[in-house]
Amino acid sequence: MRLASTFATLLVACGGSMGTDGGTAPDPDAGAADDAGPVEDGGGVAAAPFDGPAGEWVFTPIEGARCGNGSTLPVLVNRAPGGDGTERVLLYLQGGGACWDAQTCFEMAAASHIEDTLDEASLGAEAPSFSRTDGNPWATATWVYVPYCTGDLHAGQRVATYGGREVHHVGATNTELVLARLHATVPTPEQVWVAGASAGGYGATLVFWRVRARWPGVRVDALSDSGVPIDVVADRWSAMLASWDLTFPPGCADCADGLSRLLPHYAATIDEPYRYGLLAYDQDAVIALYFGLDGGEVRDRLLALRAAMAATEHQRSFVLAGDGHVVLGMAGATASDGTTVAQWLLSYATDDPAWDDAGP
Repeated sequence: MRLASTFATLLVACGGSMGTDGGTAPDPDAGAADDAGPVEDGGGVAAAPFDGPAGEWVFTPIEGARCGNGSTLPVLVNRAPGGDGTERVLLYLQGGGACWDAQTCFEMAAASHIEDTLDEASLGAEAPSFSRTDGNPWATATWVYVPYCTGDLHAGQRVATYGGREVHHVGATNTELVLARLHATVPTPEQVWVAGASAGGYGATLVFWRVRARWPGVRVDALSDSGVPIDVVADRWSAMLASWDLTFPPGCADCADGLSRLLPHYAATIDEPYRYGLLAYDQDAVIALYFGLDGGEVRDRLLALRAAMAATEHQRSFVLAGDGHVVLGMAGATASDGTTVAQWLLSYATDDPAWDDAGP
């Protein structure tokens, strides 16, 4: 079904140029979009809207936002053709590992772009293959693609020093600055989605409350691919918390105890309609490596998480058996109950009342 297959195309954030119906990748010689004007720092200061031609990816540095090496964070913005500030919004967070000390950041290079300065050419090469195909529920949305260069699951607020080298783990600060510009561009959206894969999936979960706070009263949904919010082994979790100064939803007294507290907090505190969708492999080897677990431990923690999600009205999961990592883009992959990725995403995105858990 073409409609369903476009959802996987839309949400794949891999390298390569844009498809023929989604505009073109930024031209390295075209110059950056204008990012002049006041940018909100979370204190209510007015922010400048995103500029540039609609329907094309526009390279946009975010004033005050930083990558790991201290350089300015740029994003890619694709404004909805004909958008008037009420269109739907899709905010996509790139993935790419994590790092929390000199070994993981510099020796192992366990987080993408941590030492990179992202210019128009390098970010343009990663332009996501989103689609404006007719019938796609995101076809008329304004899109913002946030690259991952802080190593902190998009949720830190600390400049750390490892062996004399600074790393700006400021994903949370960056998110607020991006949201300020996005809100100025689309102040009254019909609906907002925040999505991501791997570290970007964790980011989508961790900043979900920030996106909702930016647009009070607006429907905000989240989609996490392979960002399974289960607990990291204790010593590593402590190191991550200390290095990143990781931020959590206000009022969540136990969120600092582990990532598994996030979804129960949302379930207990959000009364209005929303959807949180999780895609995962049940023994994800990448999560096991980063979290200090084995495949069986990932599966057991995921099973407990899914049971808690299933008890809510708004949280559901699609799970494949195996130790793979990242599900989006595999439209035809089929869970054990016969549901494909494309079918599940279609049900998620269109508020189908039959949307439910899929897989083992």
